[in-house]
Formats: sequence, structure tokens, C-alpha cells
Amino acid sequence: NASVGAATSLMGIFRMLRGDVPPGATVVWEYALNESNHFRAGQSLESLLHHLDWFMEIARRKSIRVLPLVLWTRAEQVSGKRNAYRKALHERLSGYGFTSVDAWEPLQDLARKEGSDIAEHFEGNMHYASESPFQPIIAEMVRNQIGTAAVPQPVERLSAMDLMLGAPDGAGVDFANSVLRAKVHPLDRDLVVRASGRLLASFVIAAMDAGAVTLNGIGSYSLQRPSGGPVQMRLLKHLVHWQVADDMAVVDGALSISGRVDGDPTVQNTFDWRGSLSGQMRSDAYICALIERDAQE
Repeated sequence: NASVGAATSLMGIFRMLRGDVPPGATVVWEYALNESNHFRAGQSLESLLHHLDWFMEIARRKSIRVLPLVLWTRAEQVSGKRNAYRKALHERLSGYGFTSVDAWEPLQDLARKEGSDIAEHFEGNMHYASESPFQPIIAEMVRNQIGTAAVPQPVERLSAMDLMLGAPDGAGVDFANSVLRAKVHPLDRDLVVRASGRLLASFVIAAMDAGAVTLNGIGSYSLQRPSGGPVQMRLLKHLVHWQVADDMAVVDGALSISGRVDGDPTVQNTFDWRGSLSGQMRSDAYICALIERDAQE
């Protein structure tokens, strides 16, 4: 399990572009749960599906086999309602040529067999209960279908485009957790990413003792993680910089970044804002920008 929590397909893109997932590997894609939550919190369907397309296209280009695993929130499973993201995801996964492992019906079947309430099989809204017999059932379903994992079909509309990770100038400092090692760039000085193309996202380090990051001409974003967990914990997270295609900011040669903010920044899903730091040392940092460009660039 090499995943990063509370993330979308953007994090899988980051891991593949960095080379953390070797060509020819088999991966279980399990971002549906988080992506449905990000959609509910206001991220656009267009951006979620565009990033999903890029995940599958990068996997195809690296000959990485994918088995989609579709998990559900308690609210979705209890209400029986499927939002627009869920409906679009079903069509998208079929278009990539996949047979997915879907947890919806198996949990319904288990609850009927046991005479139990579906809600009893969850801990909170986002996780299945550790004592529920459903977790081993999920593992068995994945094991039984891992042989159906396949390299995704081409996403034709992306055929003439590339993605790149643009890191700021300078060496950066080392960051490591249980999943990865990376060079990160503290926000106590101004940063510049030398690149051109359409800005999709940024990868950042969030912390309790964090401020905000400002991308010149694009916006300011909180890097404060929600309360809970050890105070010193630093989290790898992503920021999304667009909602519809017309919103995509075009970077022309250089992207200027600072740790300053005037007023309150944008607070995206899974971030918090408790006000600006007052002269405190900060633990947040910028890693890199995700930039889409025409293939000839």
C-alpha cells in the first residue's frame, strides 16, 4: 500500500511521473472514495475527470496495468444515491477497457445475509469498520480479479499533450515519510518554477504550523492541515488550480511563488485556515507544479 491519504488521482500521477511506480507494474486504483468526497466539497467534475484521464494515459504510456477498486462512503451506501461523479466514473472506467472491483453490491449482499445494518460496517463516513467482515471480502475480491488488471486504452484527446512536474529553482531540502522521499522548498523565500504550459495543480507539504502559498497571478491557498494527529506531522497534499478548462492558468516561462498572503486564502478540501502565523517558524513547503503542455513544447 503505497498510497497517500485524502488524495485524488493527482497523487497517483505525481507518483508515476516521479518514477515511484516502475513501468510494467500492476496497481490497484482506489481513488473513487476520495474523489467523490472532493466532488461533494466543491471540486469540479471536469477537473476530476481530466486528472483521471491523465492518470490512465500516463499509466498507458508506462505500460502500467490498472485494476480499479471502487469503494463507497457510508452516506452513499446507506442512501443508495450516486452523485454525478459516480455516474461519470462508471462510464469512464468502462471506456478505459476495465472490469472494476465494485464494493457496492457485495456490501449489500453481506448486510442482507447477516441481517445487519449497512451503517454498522463503517467507521465514520469514509472508512469501513476494522471489525467488519467486509474488509477481508474486499481483499479477496481484489486478489481474485488482479489477473484482469490491464493497461488502459488510449485517451485520444490527450495524445498530443504531455505532463511535467516543474520544481522551483534551487536544491531544496530533504523530506521523507513512510511513502516517499522528496526535495521540498521552504516558503521563507520567493520561488520560481521555470516552465511553460497550463497549470493543473501543485504538490505541497501541509502542516499545523503552516501559512499559505501564493502563486503570482493565480491565487493564494492555505497550507494548514486540519487539527488532529501529532502537531509535528507534515502531510504531502495537492492543490487544484482550476475548475473548468477556461480557468486553466497559462504559465509562460516562469511561475512565481511566495509564502506571503494578503487577506484570507482559498481553503480547499482537506485543508483548514486558522489565520496567519505571527512570526512563527513554519513547516510547510512547496514541492512542484503539475503542468500540461503540447507535446512539441
